[in-house]
Amino acid sequence: MNEMETKLPLLQQKNINKRSKSFYKPYWNQTLQTQCNLSCECEKKWLKFKGPPHKKNLLKENYCTERKVFDKLNRTFKRKYQIQKENELHEKLKSTNKREFWKSIGKLGIANERKNQIPWEVVDSDGKINTGEKIVLNKWKSDFETLFSNNLDVTTPKYSAENDQMDLSNLNCAFTQKEIVIAVEQAKLRKAAGYDEIPAEVLKNEIAIELLYVICNGCFELGKVPEQWTQGIVNPILK
Repeated sequence: MNEMETKLPLLQQKNINKRSKSFYKPYWNQTLQTQCNLSCECEKKWLKFKGPPHKKNLLKENYCTERKVFDKLNRTFKRKYQIQKENELHEKLKSTNKREFWKSIGKLGIANERKNQIPWEVVDSDGKINTGEKIVLNKWKSDFETLFSNNLDVTTPKYSAENDQMDLSNLNCAFTQKEIVIAVEQAKLRKAAGYDEIPAEVLKNEIAIELLYVICNGCFELGKVPEQWTQGIVNPILK
């Protein structure tokens, strides 16, 4: 037994703190963890103390002080993280690749980091679960081959070239005043103004409609739009 202990390396298990804070918070760091552990220790001493009341009150005050320090640090790091993410979104919004911006918008929130990965396992014909890479890949391959081999007799519909040709000549026509009126009437009232700080209520009059008619047709003929139209206000809400 002693010879085996000297030759075989022993695996040392790390001490796992059961009261450790959840690491799902993206702004969590070692400073918050240390302060959280300190406040938890003070709470234990206060709750488990069975001595004179004045000493227990001192332990309670000590716990409340450490807890306030932790809450303040938590708010500070959370605010810094939100500002950092907001600046990153502003930089991506100004870039030419808008797809990356909308991908970042979709990934906002802690819930996205909690999504479990697809399990790398399959159930064989005997009902046993196998996690081998080759077995899983062969199972997927055979299932797809079976799926597509059963649909070989399906005939695809034939389309004529005449049906594919559509009349798109109306797309090259200028805007009509009726189209501008319809667009203005469909604008929702009592909504926050955009980058131009002009609410929809201001546009619902004849003078504004006439100006929009001239501006839209001018942009259509020149093939350009004002730079202000390419900017917007986005307020991300972290979930």
